[in-house]
Amino acid sequence: MLPPSRVVPVVTVASVDVVLRASAVAGLLCDVPGAYVVQHDVGPADDEDADGGTRLRRTVHARSGVVEQADVDLGHGCLSCALREDVLPTLRRLADDLPPLLVLALPVAAEPLPVVRALQHEGGRLRAGGVVTVVDAESLVEDLLGADTLAERGRGLFAGDERALGEALAHQVELSDVVATSRPPDPTASRLLAHLATSRFRIEVRDVHDLAPGRLAALLRPVRDPRGDVQAVRPAPVRDGDGVWTLDLRAARPLHPGRVLERIEDLGRGRIRARGHVWLPSRPGTACAWDGAGGQLSLGSVGPWRRRAGTRIVVTGTDPSDRRRIARALGGLELTDEEAARGTHWWRRHGDDLDPWLGDAAECA
Repeated sequence: MLPPSRVVPVVTVASVDVVLRASAVAGLLCDVPGAYVVQHDVGPADDEDADGGTRLRRTVHARSGVVEQADVDLGHGCLSCALREDVLPTLRRLADDLPPLLVLALPVAAEPLPVVRALQHEGGRLRAGGVVTVVDAESLVEDLLGADTLAERGRGLFAGDERALGEALAHQVELSDVVATSRPPDPTASRLLAHLATSRFRIEVRDVHDLAPGRLAALLRPVRDPRGDVQAVRPAPVRDGDGVWTLDLRAARPLHPGRVLERIEDLGRGRIRARGHVWLPSRPGTACAWDGAGGQLSLGSVGPWRRRAGTRIVVTGTDPSDRRRIARALGGLELTDEEAARGTHWWRRHGDDLDPWLGDAAECA
């Protein structure tokens, strides 16, 4: 049992598999008398007039059974925003009973970052505890690095969810304190998890039936948490081995946007996980996220630089040919002396053909 407290810890559970999620949630609920589980699931709206909208179903469980259930019609709104807006009021209300633990079970394939960030800044009676991602150890390497999409596995979060399975799973794993599984991962899977951790926070592997809820509840998620922050990407302090390698690719000068586009396929394809930030002369004040998995690559603007501008992309994989190709592709992307001498005004005026991914370059500082 957890000791009584006037601050209620919230443990977040994520997965790309509904059965695996249920296993972890049931174990936590049984191990902590008085705990509540707040579970969210996403599906098509029941109302025929909902115009193809999405329904968010919230179910609150106690050890005795279902306490409440409610549906929220999201229409075509932002799922992450709606989920966050429903989670916090529900958790605050349940925290008034001072339960020893609240367990937040996210929708299958949902990214935990928005909700966890909100909890880290919540204060009051709620406190962000540990984050658990439940995985299938046998298929973990293929799930993280393979080319399957969520839709192909029947696990899309919403209609038209075209994300790679590896992207969704990586975003869950990399934010986690604990990865839970029903069997020990093999050496390659274990090494891969270690490489996907941050330089400050390792990822612990535990049996899904032995999650140690007291320890999860006691974990403190710092407000300034580098996990999930593309500007804070650093490789984990783990050596290559068991077929797993990591490249730490850095550039002190901005990258030539035209050459980036020319080589984007070579940089993004393969059995890799890539994450980091890019500095472009056409958008000198904007940090651009680099996020790749499952043969897909996403680029996006994440606001002004909070650190010194630069490029740093951490790439992890298992195929040596991917490593050689990516290392070659990054060579020569930095601006030359002549190109750098043109100045940022020239680059901003001429644009970069990246507006579909990064927004209007003219609006970037």
